[in-house]
Amino acid sequence: MYIISLREEKTKYGSMKVVVFMNSIKGKKWPLIFSIASILIIAAVWLIIDNTLLNSLLKDPPNQLTVTVAWNPGSIIDSMIHTMALDMDSQLTLQYIPGENGARGKNAVFQAAHDGANILATNMSAFVATEAMGFAESSPRDWTVWLCAFSPSVVTVSADSSYESIGDLITDLRQNPGRLRCANAGFGTISYVAAELFSTRSVLEFDHIYYPGDSPVIQALLDKEADFAILQSDELVNRLRSGELKALCVFSEEELDLSGEGSEIVIPTLKGSCENLDMILPFGEIYGLPVPADVPINRIHGIETLVKSAVETVGFASFVNGKGLVAIEPDYNKNIETIEHLSSLICWTLYDVGFLPINPSSLDIGKIACINEVNQNNA
Repeated sequence: MYIISLREEKTKYGSMKVVVFMNSIKGKKWPLIFSIASILIIAAVWLIIDNTLLNSLLKDPPNQLTVTVAWNPGSIIDSMIHTMALDMDSQLTLQYIPGENGARGKNAVFQAAHDGANILATNMSAFVATEAMGFAESSPRDWTVWLCAFSPSVVTVSADSSYESIGDLITDLRQNPGRLRCANAGFGTISYVAAELFSTRSVLEFDHIYYPGDSPVIQALLDKEADFAILQSDELVNRLRSGELKALCVFSEEELDLSGEGSEIVIPTLKGSCENLDMILPFGEIYGLPVPADVPINRIHGIETLVKSAVETVGFASFVNGKGLVAIEPDYNKNIETIEHLSSLICWTLYDVGFLPINPSSLDIGKIACINEVNQNNA
């Protein structure tokens, strides 16, 4: 057995640090004099080893995770977190901090320790807009985000409507500009943004009718108060499967299969149906889990592994199918482009109609060209 000690001894070269290896069994010791450079090399090697050990300890997320849900209990994001928690190794503590379009919960997580133990659960349409609304100081770029589920916008009509395809509706809108009524879930909501995008990007005119939420919108379709509506798939899935409503198209680049409960429903994509609408796809609500971007990188990797494992389970697949959602691979690097796309569409649309007080350009949010700009560039 050897004991290592460090002491100072006087030599003909002056006072120097000495590393002593002592054989504790034989009682012998051999002083080895190293240069200062040698000592520094040994120290550097130890720091590398020690840092590797520290990184390995930080690789996995903490055993105790606090997930702040920025919306009320019973919301889709709340149900998603409960589903994922069943297959997560870490112990989750849920807290609900709703208000200010999700900004109160967002601010609470951002003000907490940036150690990976505090995670936000929210709707991304609100998440990307709260800075431009003046409710939050952090921007989406200040966060690392894992997207888990997508609820694309769907153009829908009553089951007995004469429209059988999105082409039928577009033809009628062109022949009768401003006559048709489109119901939405309220000014500034993602339902409204989808309808506004549909109108402005294709130069189709129709009358916006505002209702306080998705349920009144659906009732308006059933009561023939509106000719069509644009809502998210999770808000429509039950009515579509029951046969009360009919879907004309989905705001995604691929068709949406909502078959289930004895019904076969495959909704065609909006892609290719009208000039310049392709550039807004995909569009709809996205549910995700953000953490502050300066959380230690190894802990980021650990959380991503945890989230991916939860999303890949049979339980999560059953959840998204039941709710009419589309599962997304939660890869924070791949998700960046999706967040930028959503941020541009929502923030600029709401700013152009006067809903947002802060110009998105001042927040470095790029603008996807609208049809008027496209036409001007092509002129």
